[in-house]
Amino acid sequence: MSSCHLPAGFRKELQNLQHQREKEKNEFESKIASERELGKSHQEAALQRTHELEAMKSKMVKLTRQLDEEVQKRDQVSAESQLLERRLQDLTKGTAGAPTSPSRMGNNDDEQALRERGSQVSTKLMRVVDQWMRQRDLQQALLRGASINDTAFATLVQALNDCPSLQTLDLSQNLLTMDSCSDLCQLITTAPSLSFISLAENLFSLRSVGYFMTAVMERQNTKKLMPLDLLDLQGNEGLVAAAAAPVPEALLSQVQQAMTRTGRLPPGGAELVAQVMRALWRFLHDTQHPQVKDAGADEVAFYVMDKVTLRKMENALMKILLLGADSAIDAGSVQHRPVTANLAFASTLEAVAEESRPPQTMGPSPTHASERQHTGGYGSSPAQSTQKPSKISSQETKTRSTPDPFSDLKTAFEPQREKLKTFNLKQIVTRNGTVLMNMLERLLVINEFARARNI
Repeated sequence: MSSCHLPAGFRKELQNLQHQREKEKNEFESKIASERELGKSHQEAALQRTHELEAMKSKMVKLTRQLDEEVQKRDQVSAESQLLERRLQDLTKGTAGAPTSPSRMGNNDDEQALRERGSQVSTKLMRVVDQWMRQRDLQQALLRGASINDTAFATLVQALNDCPSLQTLDLSQNLLTMDSCSDLCQLITTAPSLSFISLAENLFSLRSVGYFMTAVMERQNTKKLMPLDLLDLQGNEGLVAAAAAPVPEALLSQVQQAMTRTGRLPPGGAELVAQVMRALWRFLHDTQHPQVKDAGADEVAFYVMDKVTLRKMENALMKILLLGADSAIDAGSVQHRPVTANLAFASTLEAVAEESRPPQTMGPSPTHASERQHTGGYGSSPAQSTQKPSKISSQETKTRSTPDPFSDLKTAFEPQREKLKTFNLKQIVTRNGTVLMNMLERLLVINEFARARNI
């Protein structure tokens, strides 16, 4: 029956319904547009806060260096005043001696400079040791350029571990190597008030980033410890060598494409990020992380890991500074952003966000979706689009049920075990024909009875 044969009341009601539908459609479209604008504004605000946080990190490093320089100047003035007092005492006592030759005076000046340098180093160490012996606590340990090696730090860290108020630890420009990495990780995971550590310009390798990431992750999941603000690794031997080493073109182009949306990096920053990606991937394989055991060790493929684990690693790597922005600012050019270790996950997390984004009313065609997947750099994994969403959803349900899955390093790298689909009741029946409760509970835990069958 056509609408022209309908009674006038029905036609009017139909027109009202059509008008109401158009009105609701327009309202929904306006709401969607406003939500998109709101989301865009929130994203811009978050990006601005990220830039402000990065600027504060760089400023913190500068202020720490300035503080150390001022303390060093004060010590130098104090040493010079003491030297002048001794000379004045010698002159008043008449023991200044005969004038010496210019060559001997030059040698004496060199020896005096060496003695002053040694006195400055010993003054820094003695100040820290003296304060610890008097108060059994330290708020800051400024040991920049104190010629501390692994042997000396092994003794020093015993005192630092007993300082509940330690907030700032400056060990830059020393001689620390990977032999001190375990002591530093222990300090990171136990010092309750520690907020700033500077290990810049030491001898750590690129592999140290993985160990420090694990230590920061454990610290972030310990509620009684104050969050770490910054771990400065600039200028370490391994990072400098990695930035100058050749990088695979595919990985470098992937990093450069992701960095176009995160900010301009200083020269050598993209190469350093690519090398950090390779180092972290090898670190996960060497530590036998269960989520990467089925992937190759030579090709970086962070997309095989679940989103929750990647986010936890990113939050820890965000605290690690690899290259400062102030070291690569050209006159009249745009200021660069500092290179933090979490940029190693930028391209992967961006691809994960694109996949987990809910579909819109007018979604893209399958060809556009495949093109977006290729631009993310992950087109070589055909099973990614089918296996990854279920993997992420199952992981999210697990995180909702367990409030703190990363309470220690063991649970941080614990494999995700799937429940069994089969069971055998005869295996838990005793000789007396009874079933023990603990065996029954164990069977309920490891089996998925909604789909399991008895064999």
